[in-house]
Amino acid sequence: MYMSNVKKLGVLSGCAVAIVAMIMAARGAPAQGPPVTVPSHVLRADTVEITADELTSDRTVVRAFVPTGSSSPRCLATLSETNWPMPGISVFCAPRGFNGQAGIVVSAFLSQQIPEDLPNYVLLVTVYQEGAKEYGTPVLFTE
Repeated sequence: MYMSNVKKLGVLSGCAVAIVAMIMAARGAPAQGPPVTVPSHVLRADTVEITADELTSDRTVVRAFVPTGSSSPRCLATLSETNWPMPGISVFCAPRGFNGQAGIVVSAFLSQQIPEDLPNYVLLVTVYQEGAKEYGTPVLFTE
């Protein structure tokens, strides 16, 4: 009796495997999507160092123009590191022309004022702009 149940289980398992194999063979190879197009230019992000020189007079907003040689509206900015951490910093970037150069403005809205006695304030921001030829030295954006 025991042996016949084992044989039945073996036959059923074998049938199940055979059925699954036939279904997979009938389906054929999965369809592939179109090939991915890689842009002809190199995508490159970089870290820029923003200092107290790029703070507004009330020392609560960073307005830094970064020359890139591009006027593309596709840009990204994210915080990397700072020597004065605080919660709630909002960061934005936007394409701008400034002093005859194309680039991006990085704006960081701080949740508290940077103290006057912290002249060596540093905020590292990783930036990307489509078509950027370089990421130059940030300067205070005053427009």
